[in-house]
Amino acid sequence: MDGLKPPGELSFDGNVAENWRKWKRSFQNYLFAVNLVLAPAVGTPPVEPVENIAIVKRQVAVLLHCAGEEADEIFSQFEFQGGKSADVLDDVLEKFEAYCNPRKNILYEWFVFWSLSQSDGEPIDLFVKRLKTQAAKCKFDQLKDRMLLCRIVFGLSDNKLKERLLRDGDITLVGAMDIIRAAEITKQQLTKMAEGDKSSIAAVVVDKPATANKCYITNSVDKPATANKSYITNCKFCTYSHPRGRCPAYGKQCRKCGGANHFEKACNAAGPRQSVKAIETNNEKQMETLFIGMVNAPETVSKSWYETLVLSSCNDHSSVAFKIDTGAQTNAVTKEILNKLNAEMKPSNVKLKGYNNVDITNYGYVELKVKHRQEQSVQRFEVVDNGLCPILGLEASEMLGIVKRVNEVTTSDLLEKYADVFEGIGCLSGEHEISVDPTVKPVIHAPRRVPISVTDKLKSELESMEKSNIIAKVEEPTPWVNSLVCVEKRTEA
Repeated sequence: MDGLKPPGELSFDGNVAENWRKWKRSFQNYLFAVNLVLAPAVGTPPVEPVENIAIVKRQVAVLLHCAGEEADEIFSQFEFQGGKSADVLDDVLEKFEAYCNPRKNILYEWFVFWSLSQSDGEPIDLFVKRLKTQAAKCKFDQLKDRMLLCRIVFGLSDNKLKERLLRDGDITLVGAMDIIRAAEITKQQLTKMAEGDKSSIAAVVVDKPATANKCYITNSVDKPATANKSYITNCKFCTYSHPRGRCPAYGKQCRKCGGANHFEKACNAAGPRQSVKAIETNNEKQMETLFIGMVNAPETVSKSWYETLVLSSCNDHSSVAFKIDTGAQTNAVTKEILNKLNAEMKPSNVKLKGYNNVDITNYGYVELKVKHRQEQSVQRFEVVDNGLCPILGLEASEMLGIVKRVNEVTTSDLLEKYADVFEGIGCLSGEHEISVDPTVKPVIHAPRRVPISVTDKLKSELESMEKSNIIAKVEEPTPWVNSLVCVEKRTEA
């Protein structure tokens, strides 16, 4: 043990109380490691072992040597009275404890504890560590675990996880920690899975004259319902999506301007960078971004929004299952469908890009006759790779009568068609017996006060309900009595 490194010098700068707490724990571990602890008394009556005399003298010397010159200087100013001795380690530690820890305001320590909350992205174990450190100053004693549980639940940054914990009224500190850790691990795994997935949303960029209005379309198919503060979408430094603090452009040098921490595609040196969802401009034309929806077709996708249409070109025709996408602003078919129809493909001025800025090959466009039941029209289709899902956009869906915009719904037809349902009080034939659990103790509520302004109306309504056999008047005592709440309708209906 001679080579065991002693604790460093005690620092009296900054938070002296916290420095002393950590140093004292390290010093006590060091004494135990080098066997400088007192042996227990033995015999009857108890007799202190002889070797304890030498150990007592060495303990204080080792403490002052490890604590440093400043601590030794402070020690020389201590006054020991009332049976206390400068040669006894416990008495010296008590003096340093009083010096480093002035009188505490326990109410303030409680305030600090109940003000702690989990920061965005902070792991739960680090948050609990901060809470336990502060709880040690609050002297909660036997209530420590309950106080920690309350502050952990109330201080969580994830409201959904907080709601889940509040549902269980008998949850323990250990159970809550297990649930929170499992939620954190699941969230991390989902984030990694999302990073590896290819987005199935595409955008179509169409050439338009320079006078065309800008069109900004927000893609809502693959985006989460609520914004995630720990995840960056369309990063301004790399143009990709990634977890906060993990930008792939960090530390890289731009090949365009030579600047740091951004890619060439995101460089602003020659003007504002172009966006996938905005109009791309050049010297002659202006590019308009149009949303086309999901273009890949996984086997698990629901078929509820698919419609089989007949496509015709010259003398050839074929039945094709299209995905009806009212958010799409153009149509798309695959090369395989085009080959079946022997249709002539023309060069297209449309660029297809994925939502994550991945290029999708566009082989051209074709004009085909589309038939749905009694409706038919000629539509333009962009030609994409095989394996992608044929898309029928909003405009074509309306022209073929597949979807219809409804601005108003009236109830007059329903009232006339089902008039018998809306007449009378809705009394059903037969009798029903209501069973009451005999083990439940009956409750008698005190009558509520009724405002004078509605007393006559309430009396009239009760008499009407009695005549309609909805309620019956009772004049003898009953074991169950429920109070009446009178609420006046806003309309006369």
